[in-house]
Order: sequence, then structure tokens, then C-alpha cells
Amino acid sequence: MGWYQWPSSIYPSLFWMILPIWRTWSPSCADCGRWRPRGRWPERGGPATMASEHGGFTGIRGFLETSFVDWPGNICAVLFLGGCNFRCPYCHNPHLVLSPTELDEIPWEDVASSLRRLRGWVDGVCITGGEPTLHPQLMRLLWEIQALGLQAKLDTNGSRPHVIAELLIHGLLQAVSIDLKAPLRAVPYARACGVDPPLEEIRRSLEILGGSSVELEFRTTVVPGLVEEGDLLEMASSLPSRGRYTLQGFRPGSTLDPRLGKTRALPQEELERLRGAVQRVRQPAASNNTPLSHQQAHGLQMEGLGEHVEGLESLQPISPL
Repeated sequence: MGWYQWPSSIYPSLFWMILPIWRTWSPSCADCGRWRPRGRWPERGGPATMASEHGGFTGIRGFLETSFVDWPGNICAVLFLGGCNFRCPYCHNPHLVLSPTELDEIPWEDVASSLRRLRGWVDGVCITGGEPTLHPQLMRLLWEIQALGLQAKLDTNGSRPHVIAELLIHGLLQAVSIDLKAPLRAVPYARACGVDPPLEEIRRSLEILGGSSVELEFRTTVVPGLVEEGDLLEMASSLPSRGRYTLQGFRPGSTLDPRLGKTRALPQEELERLRGAVQRVRQPAASNNTPLSHQQAHGLQMEGLGEHVEGLESLQPISPL
């Protein structure tokens, strides 16, 4: 049987079987003893040497010194990188998506100085955006964070699985949160992400992350009129068994699509009810790995979300600029 005939489900297993062999073959840093990829920096160097020789990271458009919500169970700093390949109409960081170069760039030296001061207080750094995996210097930023002795969490839309895989191979991530906009079908996903969705790439990212050992979170923003209860149940049953599934409430206000700016947020009690429904579906799905079909999920007799939306029936994807 040729390699091209193997079922796709075998590739994540092969990936994690080969990783220890690769790390054994690749030389370790002469100073710290950690594994490093061949040719990344001079023989006597490590992440700190690379940072000092090649200058600081560029592209940081926002910096939050302390957050108690961006990495559940941890206190973290948050770095915001500009640019995104999605145009989610409910995005509450439209300037990071549409015009990141108009935002002041924060020098890495200033960020690093703050992170050194915060060591012992923050557990790590959450890198978000925008979409961080689009940034050509993302790996370099993670080496810089590792050199400071801090852990790293990545927020991503899952559209660039090769970047995620490379970061995992290099041991640069301790946690990943992947934003899932809707069930992995063309029409609902396009409506929620605003572009022609890269569904196969997102599926590949889910496979890679599901087979990894990093802390893993799947996250969906519950936007009235864009994501219905049946969609949430369908997603909950089809995700990899490892990792938690989090529902977060939509926040009206400054959104990429102004039509959503005045949409009423879901009442907190309704959001809690949905969280409970999702967990009831996810627990048995995690044990038997049998996802609900689209028809099954929408056939469940539960109250929908349509009553909370005002005039969004004709909402269409927004073309990327």
C-alpha cells in the first residue's frame, strides 16, 4: 500500500511517533542542553543568543501586562499581533484586522523589559491577534519568550496547520486555543468567518492538535443569528476528544461589520444553558467518538437563538481587503 493510500487519521500518530526520533537526532544547545533545530543559531548559542544577535521582534501592536481570562487557570501577559486572513463580522479588534500598520508598534525591548519585571507573577504569555500564524517572525517571538523562562499560549483560527505543526515540533507552545466559528461546512463557516473558509486546513489543525500533548481549548463565540444551538451541539460532538470546549458570549460594540455592533448579546442565563447542553453532548462524544450529524444536531428539540437577532438574516461574508 502506497503512502498516499493511507487513511488520513494515521498521520497525526506518525507525526508524534517520529518527533522523539527527530529530537534525538538533532543536536542540543551547548549552553542549556535543550534540543534545538539544526542551523537555527550558532553552535554556542541558544534562544537568548539568537535574540541578541539578530535584534528584537517586530510587529507587536498591543500589549496587556496582566490577564486573568486569556489563559484559564493562569495569569498571563497578552501580545496582540496585527493582520488576519479572516473577516469575522463580529470581530471586536477590527483595527488589528483591517489596518494594523496604523497602530503604533510596540518595541520588543519594552515588552521584554516588562516581562522580566513580571516574572514570578505571570505564568506565561498569550499570543493573539489578528491571526498570529500569519506573522513571519512568530517562531522568533516564541524563542524570545522561551529565553525569558516563560511559557507560551497561542490563539489561532487554525487556517495554517503547517505553522502550528512546526511550533509544536520545536516545543515552543504549552497551550493552544483554536477559534471555531461554525460547523465545518462551507456555507455556515463562510457566513461566520467572512471569507471562503479553508476547511481542510482547519480539519488538519484539529488533527495535529488532537494528537499533541499541549493544553488544548476549542472556542466558539456565540453570536445571535450566526451560530445556532444545533450548530454548537454538532461541533461539540465532532471535536477531538482531548481538550475543553468553551463558549464565549458575543460582545456588542465596535465590530468589524457595523451591522452587528448593536445586536443584543445573549442573556447570561441562556449562555449558561447552552454551555450545559454542549457539555452533555461532548462527554459521551468524547468517549465513543461518534459525532452528531447536521440533521441530528438540528433535530434536537431545544430552543434556538433566532429570537435574539435583529435584521441579520441577509448577512453575507465580507471580502478580505
